Amino acid sequence: MLDWVEMDSYFEEIEDPVFGTLVKFVGKSSWTRRWDSPKLGDFEIDVEAGLPGEGTGPTAEQQQAGALLVDHIDRVEELCGQALWENYRKDFEEMDSEEREEFGVPDLDDPEDIWKLVSCKEITFPTVFCDFHVRFEVPWDTEHGCVVSFKDLQVIEVE
Repeated sequence: MLDWVEMDSYFEEIEDPVFGTLVKFVGKSSWTRRWDSPKLGDFEIDVEAGLPGEGTGPTAEQQQAGALLVDHIDRVEELCGQALWENYRKDFEEMDSEEREEFGVPDLDDPEDIWKLVSCKEITFPTVFCDFHVRFEVPWDTEHGCVVSFKDLQVIEVE
């Protein structure tokens, strides 16, 4: 027979000065919350937790990266748009007309129209490699999506 357990035992909640209220569910290795922005829309923030014994909540580096994102969201959106457009054009050229039709990938002329095709799913603040990753669902790569990685407000990788 199953016993009911109070929901509080399933997660831990902290208040962070940069990220606001973060929740970490039992068995998960990251802190989460929902955010939104003008172009990215509504998405999840995922702040990877450090190793046990390193303290609770985001590291100073993650807080710095979060502040950078908040202070420069317009620039991040602009750089994501450019990266998505280049990724779209590259993949579009590699697709034949049947693939384009199957996946619903239209031939766009205006780079600003890329925002009609994509959906931001999450921004991850890792403990290593970069400041943050912005993960998008995209119709030209439904299996993997497109991830734009940033370091010091520069795109360092698009995959």
